[in-house]
Amino acid sequence: MPFEVAYVVLTGRFPWIEGRKGYTPEDQAKVEEILKCFDLIELKQRPFNELSGGEKRRVLLARALVREARVILLDEPFSAVDLKHQHRIMRFLKKIGQKTLLIVVIHDLNLALRHFDRFLFFKRGKLVYDLSRAEIKADKLSRVFEVPIEIIACANQFMVEVSDEEVCGAGDPGGVGRIDGGELCL
Repeated sequence: MPFEVAYVVLTGRFPWIEGRKGYTPEDQAKVEEILKCFDLIELKQRPFNELSGGEKRRVLLARALVREARVILLDEPFSAVDLKHQHRIMRFLKKIGQKTLLIVVIHDLNLALRHFDRFLFFKRGKLVYDLSRAEIKADKLSRVFEVPIEIIACANQFMVEVSDEEVCGAGDPGGVGRIDGGELCL
């Protein structure tokens, strides 16, 4: 039997059930709140198995976060999630990050640099760097990811770019973040 979205998210509150009471009105209210935050209200009565990959990811993130754990580990939470919802989720994570330890595994360096303050870089299972945003340098990223990387400053933010000439051998200095030799700020 397929479960509706609202029920899947509600099961995230299971650790808080006391005895045989079941879910409380407070649990229901927390589920409604997170469904709104994650733009899932219109989907709350849909069967989970009928959702797209990005919708399923948002539902499972909502389920994990409605638990209100003190420590949360998220592995690639934005995989298959569209840009609009990535930023809605990031706003929610920033809000709960004041009272929750969030450990997020993410490979999108631009998204990470925009939203996170501390970075742990691993290579072959070993911690290579533990850096603040200010300590991140292109040479360190290049060593970790084994590709030549540039960091472009743009309106008090940073954008990471992989150098096309080294990776593709094209010899063209153009690519993402460059227009006619100038920087492109998005």
